[in-house]
Amino acid sequence: MKSRISRSLRRALASVLAVLCFASFPAFPISAADDTEALRAAEALYSLGLVGGYATSDGSVNFALGDKLTRAQAFVLVVRFIGAEKDATASVQAHPFTDVPAWAAPHIGYVYANGITKGVSATKFDPDSEVSEAAFLTIMLRVLGYDDGAGDFAWNDPYTLAKQVGLCDAKGADFDRGGAFVICYRALTAKVKSGDALCDRLVASGAVAADKMAQAIGTSLSGLTIGTHAVTDATVVLSAGASATEKLVAETIVEAVQAAYGVTLPTVTDKTAAADCEIIIGKTTRALSDKAQVKSGAALVVEGSSVALGAASNMILRNLADSFVRDYIAGKPTASLTEEDTKLGDLLTNPLRNSVTTGDPCITYDNETGYYYAVYSAPKNDRVTLFRSTTLAGLKDAVGKDIYVAGEDKEIKHKLYAPEIVKVNGKWYIYASGATSMDDKDSDVSKSIRLFCLEALSDDPYGDYCFKGFLNDTVFAIDAHVFTYKGENYVAFARILNGNVITLARLENPWTIDTKRVVAISSATYDFETKSGKINEGPHTFEHDGKLFLLYSANNVASNSYCLGMLVLTGDNILSKASWTKVDHAVFEGTDAVVSPGHCSVFTSPDGSEYWLAYHVRNTSNRRRELYVQRFTFDADGMPVFGEPIAPGVGFFAPSGE
Repeated sequence: MKSRISRSLRRALASVLAVLCFASFPAFPISAADDTEALRAAEALYSLGLVGGYATSDGSVNFALGDKLTRAQAFVLVVRFIGAEKDATASVQAHPFTDVPAWAAPHIGYVYANGITKGVSATKFDPDSEVSEAAFLTIMLRVLGYDDGAGDFAWNDPYTLAKQVGLCDAKGADFDRGGAFVICYRALTAKVKSGDALCDRLVASGAVAADKMAQAIGTSLSGLTIGTHAVTDATVVLSAGASATEKLVAETIVEAVQAAYGVTLPTVTDKTAAADCEIIIGKTTRALSDKAQVKSGAALVVEGSSVALGAASNMILRNLADSFVRDYIAGKPTASLTEEDTKLGDLLTNPLRNSVTTGDPCITYDNETGYYYAVYSAPKNDRVTLFRSTTLAGLKDAVGKDIYVAGEDKEIKHKLYAPEIVKVNGKWYIYASGATSMDDKDSDVSKSIRLFCLEALSDDPYGDYCFKGFLNDTVFAIDAHVFTYKGENYVAFARILNGNVITLARLENPWTIDTKRVVAISSATYDFETKSGKINEGPHTFEHDGKLFLLYSANNVASNSYCLGMLVLTGDNILSKASWTKVDHAVFEGTDAVVSPGHCSVFTSPDGSEYWLAYHVRNTSNRRRELYVQRFTFDADGMPVFGEPIAPGVGFFAPSGE
């Protein structure tokens, strides 16, 4: 066993020394909401003798969860986790390092004797330098048998595989001992590449007693926490006269918890005395259930260690329950449900607006006024109409205000397309494109179409606007999108050449293109974007975690192939095609239920914590373009994950902060 473990340790860690010494990867924290998980992990690992702590005057142990993990601590943890601590301490190996503390000397001697580390110099180990979480995840993946050298994962990107095998759930910006303890605890039962789970190996090696291991891993630390209680501690509460739908909702939640955690929650009526942790469904005698009924739609309300689900209709209540299971229970996602997570208001469904055509949607939220603002291509492509609402759901029936109407006596005569509203240098503007000549009114393609700008006359985005001018009166283009990047203003648009081409230009001012700084950055070349014409159009940019992304629509808008592609700025010069990398596949495309999703905009939730996508879908029965919205997330690399379009009628929560 000793030689096998030594080979395993050497294989797992020989190439990670540089990572431990010099890594500066982004990491994810154990947030305040996850302190309970970190403490439980520390206590479980402490009971197994796998981690230590600091004795306190009252006899308890301080695990210093918020402290940084050092190189010395990391190597000690790994030696323990491969079951080699007995070997390390039974016969302490010599090492040449003069800066290693006595408590770590056996472990450092062991890794040095086995050729795992040579330190940072001939006599220095640098035991107190901090270890990033990316480096620590890399170590633990190698302990589980995964080999980045063999292509199991990239050494500089352990997050994707770590999430798949169960070591982590998300990515953030900080890392400490608490985070390391959670990873170590999860490693005990995480999916290994081959052979026994780590918990079984530790028992087989004699490093941990079987009964202690069984006790330590008997309760899953990942999963939903309601207040200070795990969801497995909850009691489901129904009214004595609960409806069939409410009973079905209770069964749905009970079955989900059983499937995720192997625990069957008790279900009681509201005549039973209140418990410490409850999931209250529908209208009951519990005071919390009243708070879940304060609006006409659906509500998920948290108070203390209990949560209430209530709704105005049976259909919405069922959708709310499905969302609750999906977002908080299914797949054992780690989540802490606190009062800050209370969600009130309507459970949204797509299409969000379908009473009239709503093609080419642009939605933005303004914190100063507290409104969502939206513009769409008008049904007759003859005007710019601005809509607003304090909630996203309110855009469904919002009555708009005409900002500009095309006509023979106006700057724009007809074919007014794809307006966008944006704040530039502290002032509101609306950008669009339209035909400037009546000569081609009856033509399918009007070569007189130009990009133009409307400027707000006041600080109120819902006030009056004036026609400010053409961005360039010689460029045949559509789909203007203005954005600011690193203090400079730019416009992205679709230049109509041999197929539509995404073009980028610097702005001299919010209404004038710098004609000397214009570049085409994307044309249709991949199979996914040439199924029905060579078209790249509808550009829209957004930033996340220091990265700039540009979404665009590919193929003909009237085809079933219409979809979204994406460019990522990977170089330093935004006005160089070489600085943009195109994803080689559609990032968002249609399904059997949702046809031709495209021409999108990105907006954030009122509290800024969520990214949302607004896009149009083609109704196959009347060919009307309808407004759809949905939230999207990011993967461990910081790349957007859009998923599939949400099918019509499927409920989802409104944006956070409404």
